Amino acid sequence: LNGDESTLVGDSDWINEEMDSYTDDYVDNVMAELARAQESSPAAFLAIEQRLDFSHIVPDGFGTGDALIVGDGTMTVIDLKYGKGVEVSAVGNPQMRLYALGALAQFGMIYNVDRVRMVIFQPRLNNVSVDEISVDELTKWGREVVTPRAGLAINGEGELNAGEWCRFCRHAPQCPALAAQYLEPLPKESDEVTPAAPAPETLTDDQVANIVSWSGEIKKWLSKVEKFALDEANNGHSYPGLKLVEGRSVRRYTDEGKVAAAVEKTGHNPYEKKLLGITAMTKLLGKKQFQDVLGDLVHKPAGKPTLVPESDKRPALQAATPETVFQPLGGKNQ
Repeated sequence: LNGDESTLVGDSDWINEEMDSYTDDYVDNVMAELARAQESSPAAFLAIEQRLDFSHIVPDGFGTGDALIVGDGTMTVIDLKYGKGVEVSAVGNPQMRLYALGALAQFGMIYNVDRVRMVIFQPRLNNVSVDEISVDELTKWGREVVTPRAGLAINGEGELNAGEWCRFCRHAPQCPALAAQYLEPLPKESDEVTPAAPAPETLTDDQVANIVSWSGEIKKWLSKVEKFALDEANNGHSYPGLKLVEGRSVRRYTDEGKVAAAVEKTGHNPYEKKLLGITAMTKLLGKKQFQDVLGDLVHKPAGKPTLVPESDKRPALQAATPETVFQPLGGKNQ
């Protein structure tokens, strides 16, 4: 990790200029946090990919801190979130707090740390979220909130509570509380249990709004359950009313080089010319040359209208109705 050099070295199909730019931004963020810490604690140091053990709070609990800055006064824990599907906040973030507790257990006896600064850097969403907490408050949270709940969970006790924290949970496909949450918005048959599929025009506005609001999460959850069931079936598990069969397959060449050579012998060209896509063309030319040469030839059309919760940050569109498209005529005959 070097603030003066590119963070990615070498060439790979999954490493592109966009990713290199984001990781450089991450480096700049980390180096800025280090400089900030060294203003009050000149001996502060930076640790990268630091294993953080918080098993004194959660049995067998550990994680890897992307960047950890340790010094007297304030300790800083930084986590890079490269995904762009969900904006993540550092405020009250349990993962960040647990990582901080692990860092305190390792370095708290060496440095005089009284506050912890937690930073989530999410470059693809232009999100930098910061939260600070005193060491006393953090340790109290670990002792009074986390440890008792971890004990209940390990013993198979406590209650299952579904929520946004279930998004990346490995147990999600098997969780009855999550299943109840996702199935609740759906219309039911007369038994009040079996999901029904009535015609959309027969639903009330509230039912439509409820279903649309949850549809994205429900689809993701259904995919998780289907994948889980398939994996289990491949391992020999059987489910009532289901069986494992061979799916549809697509023909493939066994050796593309030999195919090309054989076709060329017939006098035909086995290849087709195709213009590089925008991402590949940007990688070929570089961002500046791409803009200089092709900037006037690239158009980004308006996105397709989509229904989202009111909490979404995008401005609302005005629907195209006769009242909004046409202007009333003036005069006596109006």
